[in-house]
Amino acid sequence: MIQPLACVLHAMNRLPPIEGKHVADEAAFLRSEFDGCGETRSGVDKAIRGMVQDGELLRVGYGAYVRARRMISPVTKEPMIGTIVVPEVWAWQTLRKLGVDP
Repeated sequence: MIQPLACVLHAMNRLPPIEGKHVADEAAFLRSEFDGCGETRSGVDKAIRGMVQDGELLRVGYGAYVRARRMISPVTKEPMIGTIVVPEVWAWQTLRKLGVDP
């Protein structure tokens, strides 16, 4: 059995293309995209929580996550976690995945 974390990472990179774009190009993910990972939902949720705590994902809403990266704030010069793309991009991707025409 694949561990939930490995399965989530695999799913983020191997989900089928959406509208001709590969998921590797995607920044936004819904929790429902990882339903097939792990034996239980709680195991997958724990893997996702770990990725959020490690700064690999950023929770932007209920069941909505965006790829993240660690960076230095240009204002405070302190470490922070930010999204890899601007909000207009990940918001559009999230709405599209929810079936809303942005």
